[in-house]
Amino acid sequence: MKSIIFLLIFILLILPKIGFSQIDEDKIGAWYMYFFNTTFKESSLGIQGDIQYRNWDAGGDLEQLLLRGGLTYKPKNANIKFTFGYGNITTGTYGSEKSTKLESRIYQEALFPVQF
Repeated sequence: MKSIIFLLIFILLILPKIGFSQIDEDKIGAWYMYFFNTTFKESSLGIQGDIQYRNWDAGGDLEQLLLRGGLTYKPKNANIKFTFGYGNITTGTYGSEKSTKLESRIYQEALFPVQF
């Protein structure tokens, strides 16, 4: 049984290396992220958001720009935080073409803090 589990884990680790999903393995991509989160004084309400700027190369060929922000609610005596917000996503194309696709959406999430 242990050898079957080891074989499955090995196959799962090797598959990404032999897959053909990458556009150009010689390029170095970049993914810049900034997250923020704050609470209004002693209130259960707050705001949070993130900015993610992803590039096909180190900093000029836009892959995706993700802007999200939302209102948070953390019930008293509960270890969960709810968020309702808005996201704006701009997705670029690989290479010299500069065309983009725009997407706007609302989002919600529930965060359960866990300590490992």
